[in-house]
Amino acid sequence: MKELIRRVLREESNPMLNFINNAPSITYSTNIDGSKIRPEIEDIDDFMWYLIDYVDYPSDFNHKRINQFIITLFRYGLLDDKLKSLMRRWVSRKQSKLYNLWDDEKLTHVSGDDSFGDWLAHVVSLGKELYEKALKKDISLKEFFVNLNPKESFNYAIPFKDEYD
Repeated sequence: MKELIRRVLREESNPMLNFINNAPSITYSTNIDGSKIRPEIEDIDDFMWYLIDYVDYPSDFNHKRINQFIITLFRYGLLDDKLKSLMRRWVSRKQSKLYNLWDDEKLTHVSGDDSFGDWLAHVVSLGKELYEKALKKDISLKEFFVNLNPKESFNYAIPFKDEYD
């Protein structure tokens, strides 16, 4: 069945097939009976950073384009259903780390909570390298915040549970 899906995808959409063929694999912990329990955290991390680089949100700030890409990957059965809830949680975890860092710096943000949430999501959308610089404080967070000018929240790119139906 998967081979049939891959053949259809070759004809319909090279970006999806290219993504799947090059995406880091995800290893699952298993029960005694061999059923999958949960993906390994490191694998989710590698996979999500790859996804973020692949979709290149900053190129057009089109969260709808990315949202549809992710939904289509699931609809074609190219991604395991267990990833659906984990993707959104992963982004939230990354945002929380940034928020805690910001709070530790005792800096006040220049906008309301919604805009600040957009800013946190935007930093994640810019990729692992910049995200890690922010965590290590290799960049001035205050300057970075003022100069970033985030667009509509990257959070909307990651589908909500009801969007998969």
